[in-house]
Amino acid sequence: MVGVYYNPIQLLDHRATQKMKTMFVAKHQTLSQTVLSGWVALCLSCLFLSGCDRSGKRLVEKPVSNPLVQKKPKIVKGHLLAGSKKALLRSAQLSPADATYILKGFLYKATASYRLTRGRRVVKLKEKLRLAQGAKGDFHLTLTNSRNKGYEVIWTNKVLYQRMRYRPYRITSHNTADAFRWQQRSFGRWRSIVEIFGSQLALSRMGTGRQMGRNCNRYQITLYRDPQKPLKLKKGTAWKGPVPDLTRGAAAKKARTPLAAQGELCVDEATGLPLKVSFQGRYRIGTLKDVAVASIRLYAEFITRRDVALAPPEKVVEVKREIDAHDAFARKKPTFMLPPPSAEDLKRKRRRRRRRQRRQRRRRRRRR
Repeated sequence: MVGVYYNPIQLLDHRATQKMKTMFVAKHQTLSQTVLSGWVALCLSCLFLSGCDRSGKRLVEKPVSNPLVQKKPKIVKGHLLAGSKKALLRSAQLSPADATYILKGFLYKATASYRLTRGRRVVKLKEKLRLAQGAKGDFHLTLTNSRNKGYEVIWTNKVLYQRMRYRPYRITSHNTADAFRWQQRSFGRWRSIVEIFGSQLALSRMGTGRQMGRNCNRYQITLYRDPQKPLKLKKGTAWKGPVPDLTRGAAAKKARTPLAAQGELCVDEATGLPLKVSFQGRYRIGTLKDVAVASIRLYAEFITRRDVALAPPEKVVEVKREIDAHDAFARKKPTFMLPPPSAEDLKRKRRRRRRRQRRQRRRRRRRR
């Protein structure tokens, strides 16, 4: 006898049950294999059809557009700026990529001066900017200011060269997105002025003229005496909102009130691109209790219209990517990469400074 089955009827019943279980498992495995093969066939067909359209033709991968040259800029007619605030804002928001598409290479220069007066304290800053832009997206950006600082950026052959003032060039990136961010920094001053003064800017036509070999409309810039309906602006960076999000201190939440404005504006008749801007204005920051007055002067224009051939700099310093173990500050981030301090951090810093000053006074008294 086998196992513990002493009754022959029980033994036969056990063998029949085992046979039925074997048949059921075999049938179940066959069904599972059929379903699995069907899923595999469906996945292969999806992978094959993903590279074809409905007619069975192979799809061709389209080349990625160059962000440094805008293909379809949102233009505005130059004669509409005097009667429409939205048209003025749209004209001021044209980027360097739009200008590259319109002018096919150019040389742009701008000079801006800022003066902030708050009580007896006066802060001054003057900037000079030069942008040589090629038709295919290559550019050379130079910025210097009155505080003996500045930088230079060259984008050519899909390599980004950067240097601070009085320092050698170094390769910082091979990504087009980084070059696009530097290109956006060259523009934005006239855009910021329009967004700060808002709907209070009044434009009156002064006739037509020629600039850069193109027909342009000339306007005189003044300020409305009566308050106008404010423009709807999206707050963001310094080039997309009235006040930057990263403005330090309590100045970010204070209102900007225009006080005076005058100047001239020359825009392209076909596209609305500001070809020449001469502006001088003042605005108030804050309320009557805590008031600061800022004055701005801007002179910007496109000088020449030509395709600029840029060559890489002769001397380039190679930056080591390996961190030296003996350098104590190797893992410390540079200042420009750190986020701006919050209001609480500034308060803590002031408290620490006051405590330090108190301790120093106590020590001096004890010595006496």
